[in-house]
This record gives sequence, structure tokens and C-alpha cells, in this order.
Amino acid sequence: MMKTPDEAALDAAKWFAQLEPIAVFLDRHVKPKIVEPRQDTIAGLFIRATQLLATLRKLDAATDFQTTMSITRALLEIAIDVTTILGDPAAAQRVIDWEDSARLAYAQRAVRAGPVFPGGAATSGVMQAYVDANAARVEKFRRANGWTKKEKGSRALPRPYHPPRWTKNELGKDAEEAERRVPTDLRAYRKMPFTGCYERIYPFLCWATHGSSLALIRHTRVEMVHMFATLSYAICQEYGLYIGLVLLKHVDAFDPKDQHLHELMTVRARMLLLDEASRVALDPELLK
Repeated sequence: MMKTPDEAALDAAKWFAQLEPIAVFLDRHVKPKIVEPRQDTIAGLFIRATQLLATLRKLDAATDFQTTMSITRALLEIAIDVTTILGDPAAAQRVIDWEDSARLAYAQRAVRAGPVFPGGAATSGVMQAYVDANAARVEKFRRANGWTKKEKGSRALPRPYHPPRWTKNELGKDAEEAERRVPTDLRAYRKMPFTGCYERIYPFLCWATHGSSLALIRHTRVEMVHMFATLSYAICQEYGLYIGLVLLKHVDAFDPKDQHLHELMTVRARMLLLDEASRVALDPELLK
């Protein structure tokens, strides 16, 4: 049964309040373990996650639901990535390679586009200089990482390209791989499978993030907006905490007997992971 707007708003408020203890734990008991986030990819992704959570803690109005869902999408992707990178130096290096590849792809695109604003010719020159200085180096590790594709009908060797993700896979496949890699001792703290979230929730998050249609909101009623917020708060708590625990494991500082972690989990145990009735009710409403 669909909840009333007041009931849905109350649920959202309860879940919003639970963001604070997560943020406090991460800030006081995880962040101090970081040495150099710019050099350590997992640490850097953790910092991004805490900044997203800090923004989320400012978004308690029903009209914020599109932004909260965009943040939820980002945290899902970060959680998948840190799981894939954990314990795999080669994966961490591929992320760095992908970043360099992305910068080259942008510079090449900027050169093709030309100046956007009057007087922008100097900027185009800077972009061309970047391409000239880095293209050979980047294309070399694109090939080494298997970021190549063969033109249909061509006999030429596969050419290097910039993939949408550093894994070269679409996110659903990466979610499956990450699910297999979740450390055994962290599974108790991350009960929402990446695969389930990707298949059931990710489409909603994309509809909220992209501006090309009204797929998310054309049939949305007031109570559903609050449900979107509840869903976002719950998922962000789940994956935000998990990302922090991955960092602790990464730096050999994870302790399942940690008193602060135990107290946090005791608080979280008082609430359901998700309001199942609300989540199930979303599907038929959205598909009308």
C-alpha cells in the first residue's frame, strides 16, 4: 500500500537523521588514517565519498530528490570501484592511466571543437600542445590496457581509444565482478548487493541525473518524492560506510571489534536497511 505524503515524509526525515552518525564515524575514525589521497586512489575516492555525504546532509527538502539521487549514483559507482581496486595494484594503476587517457581525449575534443568564446584561440593552442606532448605516451598504455577496438570490416590492427570506464566494461558487469570481490569480513556491513542495486535502483538514479526526459517524474506524486529521498539516504549510508571500511582494510586498520564501529552498527540495527514496502511500491507507479 502506498504511504500517505505525511508518512513518507516522516520516513525520509528518519533516514536523513541517520546520515550524521555515519559522517561522524568516517570523519573521526577513518579519515585520520589517510596519508596521501592524491597518490592513493582508494583514499582519494574515499575523500570524494565523504564530500558527497557532506553535501547530502544539506539536502533535506523534498525538492532536493534529484540531487540526492545523483549523489546516490556516484556513491554506488565509487563503492564498486574501491572494491575492484582493493588489493590489486594493477587495477589502481589502470585508474591512473584512465585519468590520463580522459585528459587526452578531452584535449583532442577541444582541438576539434575550436574556441568556444571569442578570444579563445590561445586556449586551443594549449590544448593542441597537450595533445602533441602526450598522445604517443597515452596511446601506448591504452594498448597495454587492452583499450583498443577494431573497425568493422577493416583489416588494420585494432586502434587505441578512450573507454567510458577504466575497466572497459559497462557498470553492470563491473557490479557483478565487485560483488564477487567484497571481502568476507565486510559483508556484514554491506548487505545491499551491488548487482541488485544496479538492476533495480540504478535506472531510477540515471533518470534523476540526466536531463533528457521526464521518465522519473512524469507520474510522480508527492509521497513518491519522499520515497526517492528515503531510498537515497538509505543507500548512501550503506555504501558510504562501506567505502570507509574498505579504506580501513586497505591501510590494514580495519578492526571488527572497534568500539566506535560497534556502537554505530547498534544504532543502524534499529532501522531497516530499506523500507521494503516503499521500494516495492515504486515499480508499478513508475511504469504506469
